Amino acid sequence: MNSNSMIFAQIAKKIIALPRPAVIGIDGAYTSGKTTFTDKLADYLKDQGQKVQIIHYDDFHQPLPTIQWSDEEDSEVNAFYNAFNAQKLVAEILLPLKERGLLHQRILGLDWSTAEYRKPIDIAIDNQTILLLEGALLLRTPIRNYLDYAIFLEVSVEEILLRGEARDVPKAGEQIMEKYRTRYLPVFKKYLATDQPKAIANMVIDNNDYHKPVIIKSR
Repeated sequence: MNSNSMIFAQIAKKIIALPRPAVIGIDGAYTSGKTTFTDKLADYLKDQGQKVQIIHYDDFHQPLPTIQWSDEEDSEVNAFYNAFNAQKLVAEILLPLKERGLLHQRILGLDWSTAEYRKPIDIAIDNQTILLLEGALLLRTPIRNYLDYAIFLEVSVEEILLRGEARDVPKAGEQIMEKYRTRYLPVFKKYLATDQPKAIANMVIDNNDYHKPVIIKSR
C-alpha cells in the first residue's frame, strides 16, 4: 500500500464511522492541493462502496466585480477575507441538509467567466452519502458549525509560491505572483491568526509533497 492509500485508509476509517449524511470539510492554503486531495479521497471512498458528493467552495465565491476595497491599509485583505458567500452555501445546502437529512436539487454556483451565479450544480445527497466540501477559508463560522469532520492541508509559503507560479503564471502572466504577495498570502495569514483552522481541524496533513502526504495531527 503506497503512502497516499495509507493516508486515505486512515481518513476513511474516521469518516465511515460517522452518522450519515456526513459533511467533511477539506481546508488549506491556496495551492495546497485541496481539489486533487478531495478527488483522490472521493475515489478511495467510492472504491470502499461509499456514496460521495463533492462541493467546491469556489462555486460560492462572491462575483469578483462585487468585491470592493480602498487604498486604506488592509482594505484589500479584509475584502478578500470575506470573499465567499457562506450564507448562500448554508441556505442552499448545509441548513436544508441538516434539517431534512437528504437533499436532491439543482443549485446555481458562480460562473467565473460571467461573474454570475449561473453554473448548474446537481446535488444528490441521501442518508448514506458522504459530502466532501473543499475550499480555502472554510473553517470559519458559520460553515464550521455544519461540519462533522475537518481536514486541514498544510504547505509552506515557499511551496505555495512555487505551485502558484507553475499553475497560474502560464494562464495569467507573471503579474499574478504580485497578487499572491499582496492578497492571497496576507488573507491566509489573517485566517490562520483569526480563525485558528489548524486547531479546529480534526486532522492536519503536511501536503508539501503531493505524493507523500503525512498526518501530523489526528483526533
